[in-house]
Amino acid sequence: MKCITTTQYTLAINGGLYGCINGKRGLRQGDPISPLLFVICMEYFTRIMNLVAMQEDFAFHTKCKVLQMNHLCFANDVLMFCKGEYQAIVLMLRGLQSFSNASGLTTNAAKSNIFSASMEEQDLQNLCELTGYKRGTLPFRYLGVPISPKKLTIMDCEVLVDKMTVKIKSWGTRNLSYAGRVLLVNTVLTHIHTYWASIFVLPKKVIKSIIGVCRCFLWDGKVYSNKPQLVAWDLVCRTKRQGGLGVKDIVVWNEEAIAKYVWNIAAKTDNLWVRWVNHIYLKGRDWWQYKVPTDCSWYWRKICSYEFAGGYIQNQWLKANGVYTIKSGYDWMKGAKEDWPWRGWVWTKLNIPKHSMICWLVAHNRLMTKERVYKMGISQDSLCEICGGAEETINHLFFDCPLARRCIEDIQRWLNIGTRNLEIQGLGRRMTRKIKGKACRAVMIAALSATVYHIWRARNIAF
Repeated sequence: MKCITTTQYTLAINGGLYGCINGKRGLRQGDPISPLLFVICMEYFTRIMNLVAMQEDFAFHTKCKVLQMNHLCFANDVLMFCKGEYQAIVLMLRGLQSFSNASGLTTNAAKSNIFSASMEEQDLQNLCELTGYKRGTLPFRYLGVPISPKKLTIMDCEVLVDKMTVKIKSWGTRNLSYAGRVLLVNTVLTHIHTYWASIFVLPKKVIKSIIGVCRCFLWDGKVYSNKPQLVAWDLVCRTKRQGGLGVKDIVVWNEEAIAKYVWNIAAKTDNLWVRWVNHIYLKGRDWWQYKVPTDCSWYWRKICSYEFAGGYIQNQWLKANGVYTIKSGYDWMKGAKEDWPWRGWVWTKLNIPKHSMICWLVAHNRLMTKERVYKMGISQDSLCEICGGAEETINHLFFDCPLARRCIEDIQRWLNIGTRNLEIQGLGRRMTRKIKGKACRAVMIAALSATVYHIWRARNIAF
């Protein structure tokens, strides 16, 4: 215990260490040895609970008797459960008190609750008075997610959508490009959803709300927007190789994450949850021959309803060496699609992301040119905003407009390339045909992408 009780701290100022402060309260949060010390303490707590379970008067919870399980702990979040009998509860409390006496750690009564089922009201009140804990109600939060025996409601998942909206509002004052928003959707917003989706079957309305938030932020930078979406969300959720933006399809990912549980059960993976499911539901039967009972929980029925037999051959997953992963299941469910012919022009390493994003919209013919705005009834005419001599279509604005042709010809002259045919279809291929070396081709494509971006920028300034 000497390394714990004799801690000293120094201050780092301008690259130098100063002072020698004795820690009178022992280790502080963030100390490198704190996690190891905490694991040792919780190991001692587990051993005490195992001794409690061995007592003659102790009675396990009905669903945990076969596994002889009376507690679960993750970091400092602990669940303790037993049968609702006075003697069993007293033994649990004595074990908890023994741990407190040995370690000095005590429970926080304000954050501790008692949950019961089929207990007498008077017995429950006596128990609350004995422990000082409050009576809790379901659902309750454990590790940041709601724990409920019933189907999750929209209100239970409201905090998930709120987290996303709070993030978006914190970015609202920044001038983010489309490329910046795509990055934030991929790295932040969908990852907030990932944790919940890997645990629960999310309600359809919640998933629809999440998709709506991501869509509105991508195209307008706001939580809610009436602005028309430039590209269908199904196309956005395709991989870049298939013509999309690589945004995760939330619906499919949720299904494949839950399918991981199905795989673990079918493969009889050695973990506590699979063992519990096998004792309570399967009882040694084969997963593929299992019939779902009518009196089981909604969540278990939902897990059993997923059909993935097409992805298995003799109980082995088709991909990834016979082992199921969420990524392989996601790819299988999305299905194989043809490669997008524009991918080599739009997505190259030398392209600036915001340039690639505008080129992606150009390739899909989804930019809001005056031709499209006129058809929507927003603009009074469809003439090109730069030259005014023809209808402003994608092909005219970037390749037929005098300013665009002059820009592209100057770029060709600068790169010593001669291409007279400037039609959008196959332009990148024609311009790189006589160029040798990947690096030189990448420079040419980056120059073409930058030209397209700045023509669109000049058009917006003139509009």
